[in-house]
Amino acid sequence: TPAPIRRTVATVDVEVSAAEGTEDEDVETIRRGLKRYRGQFRRCLDDQLEIQERIGGPMDRGGQLRVRLDVSGGRANGASTVLEDTIDDPAVTECVTRRLRRVRFVPAPTDDVEIEATFTFSTDLERLVPRGSARPTSPPNPDKAP
Repeated sequence: TPAPIRRTVATVDVEVSAAEGTEDEDVETIRRGLKRYRGQFRRCLDDQLEIQERIGGPMDRGGQLRVRLDVSGGRANGASTVLEDTIDDPAVTECVTRRLRRVRFVPAPTDDVEIEATFTFSTDLERLVPRGSARPTSPPNPDKAP
């Protein structure tokens, strides 16, 4: 059997806040919409991690990206504004802000809404991947008999 290697796996969590007076159901619609696209946002970091692994092996990376986004008619209205970025990778930031323009919010919020979204990216170096396999496997469970 091939020797296992470490592979970096990215995860992302999304939190949303809106201006006071914004309808709760509008905020919830936007939160659900952003979470539905979470895999696309995670792919932004995954792509950069894959490049780094080819160059020099697995890496531990993460951080937060906080953006302001105007939502109108069920979609982002124009470009988002980056308020804070601790990811320290312009390619990841640009990818996330570009993908934000594609997000659709269903049902569309009843009013035009300005929101702040915080994307928290993290990585996990503990998953094992057999060489030549794209699927992560779980580490062996010491409590189970072979």
